[in-house]
Amino acid sequence: MSFNKILNIQLIIYNKLLRILNFLKILPKEKRKKINLKIKLEKMDRFFKSLNLVHNETYCRVDPMPDEVFFSEYYSSNVEEDFKLKQLPIRKRDLEHYDLTKKLFSEFEKTKINILNFGSGHAGFSILCSLNNHKVTNLDYFINQDILNYKNIKNITDIKMINEKFDLIYASHSLEHVSCIKKTFEKFGNISHENTKFFFEVPNCFIETKKKIKSTHTYYFTRNFFNNLFPQNKYCEAWKKSKKSDDENGDVIRVFGDFKLNYDFYNKIN
Repeated sequence: MSFNKILNIQLIIYNKLLRILNFLKILPKEKRKKINLKIKLEKMDRFFKSLNLVHNETYCRVDPMPDEVFFSEYYSSNVEEDFKLKQLPIRKRDLEHYDLTKKLFSEFEKTKINILNFGSGHAGFSILCSLNNHKVTNLDYFINQDILNYKNIKNITDIKMINEKFDLIYASHSLEHVSCIKKTFEKFGNISHENTKFFFEVPNCFIETKKKIKSTHTYYFTRNFFNNLFPQNKYCEAWKKSKKSDDENGDVIRVFGDFKLNYDFYNKIN
């Protein structure tokens, strides 16, 4: 038996033992709280993965779509897990996005711009932008307490709190988590001006093996989705292991352009 299999068996036994001790209320209160939260999240994950995946020509989505209450409860319960790596606020992907934005957005280094980081999470891209004197609004279900003291960064938990227009809407691995992509783009339109740019990164689901439900991914996109929705986009490429792919088989899609929707395609999204 391999070392990994032995380790997995030990972990399974350890977790089952913890649950038994938790049920008997032998563990400390704080430990019981964490175990109960883990059990709750595992139950929500099982529910999510039991949903159906509806296939459209350029994207897929789960059905039925869970409501906002489900997502709010799920993500608020995951706060502790999401910030386990808070000692690494800037990651390789953030640096790649920042460099690509500089190349694609001509005004990015010439003037101070107003940025929305939609689904900001650890907010590495926000930190890089704030250090270069750009104004950033982080939007997420929860506020990352470790970036409260960065100048030029504001943190909010509801898009309804926004009463301004943005020069750049940035969304890295957040669009695949929304409950309604049409409403999301409608809200983006309301906070955009005629010259607003966008930068999105999402998992690439062109490959059939990627078209399976992953908690809590609600939408599964291909490059054709963005090419149809934003026919004036300046950049839409698949990337694999930090390099632009020569075909459709990259792990992620990076797309940048003017936020100008093709409403003929937009109205067909369900």
